[in-house]
Amino acid sequence: MSCLAYPGSDGSTSMWAAGEVLYSDQQLVISRTISPEGLSLTGTIDISNVAALQGVLSTLAPRRPELHLELSRVQFIDVSGIRALAESGERANGNGRLVLHGLPDFLRRVMTIIGWHELRNVTLCDCTIEPW
Repeated sequence: MSCLAYPGSDGSTSMWAAGEVLYSDQQLVISRTISPEGLSLTGTIDISNVAALQGVLSTLAPRRPELHLELSRVQFIDVSGIRALAESGERANGNGRLVLHGLPDFLRRVMTIIGWHELRNVTLCDCTIEPW
């Protein structure tokens, strides 16, 4: 496991540990990535775990100018999960950016049809990142 030091909101230094699991249930695992600094999502995102995803995003996104999400291992995401991603980007209010890596084709199509690919603070990247 690799670690990266970053300044905490209280001025202290915290460690960002790649591969550290921030949330896990029978359907979804959310873990940290280090290069770039962000999160890897694996499994299914739906109404049963979207509150956990929103909690992780609302905790981490405001602390950094960019938050990268690796989504290539997402097998299914319902509208509540897609909305959580879009809302996280919207909350940045021009001060931050949510970068979505490795979107499965189905997710890219849905986000394009809905128009959420045009959100100012959400960037769809064609690349993937290694989770650790």
